[in-house]
Amino acid sequence: MAPNNEHQNFRCVIACLRSLVFLLICALSCSGCFPVRHTVSPGASGVVLDANTRAPIPGAEVVISLSTYPPDSAREAFTNSRPPLVKTEKGGEFLIPPSRGWDLYVVPIDFFAPFALLVVQREGYEPALVPFWSSSLKPLGEVVMKPVT
Repeated sequence: MAPNNEHQNFRCVIACLRSLVFLLICALSCSGCFPVRHTVSPGASGVVLDANTRAPIPGAEVVISLSTYPPDSAREAFTNSRPPLVKTEKGGEFLIPPSRGWDLYVVPIDFFAPFALLVVQREGYEPALVPFWSSSLKPLGEVVMKPVT
């Protein structure tokens, strides 16, 4: 009976070692990876002004473009944008919130602020393109538009 008991103990040790190796492989393959919520596309705020008079421009359409910089055209950059499309208020103010999402973060990788391209258009003015980087909401200050001549 002794040899049979030793055989069972040996099988138990092997099963425990297999489990331990499996857990070790899982732990090593997943170490440093965890989900994190981050800014996919930054937001922007500011005020749109006339280049000549410095007066606010109400009703201008403002978007964050998904185009690369420089875009082929201002129209293409405006068309290839993410929601929301906002219009400037009476005082020319606008606010576009950032777009956030989930991703896997690996410990040795740094998060860099994502690139964005603000596009502003209004009838009677040349479109304004403002490239920027931000990890949340970027206060751009004054965005100046030139009247069409």
